[in-house]
Amino acid sequence: MQIDIQKQIVDNLTTAVLMFNKELKLDYINAAGEMLFEISARRLIGMSIDELFINADEMIECLKQAAKNGQSFTERELHITIPGARAIDVDCVVTPMNDPNYDNALLIELIQMER
Repeated sequence: MQIDIQKQIVDNLTTAVLMFNKELKLDYINAAGEMLFEISARRLIGMSIDELFINADEMIECLKQAAKNGQSFTERELHITIPGARAIDVDCVVTPMNDPNYDNALLIELIQMER
């Protein structure tokens, strides 16, 4: 029951929430993330971080370092290209997961600018 309520809360946020595992493959995306990427969770789950953030080598390196070092960071007004060659501007909040079940996993929040 508690997990259902937590999932329902995250799925009703307007902020895109993505969780990547230690291999930096997508394990979870909420409904706002599906709307941002314009692709269903079923098709996105399992994609690598570089498949989701195209030509974003610097950002991907920062994400890898955050997972390795366990340090959160926020990047404002980030210009990224996502599948479908669609460019978007977002604020990005990255939080490493401190749960032993999710070793080196990353929780990423994307807030789209200029909706």
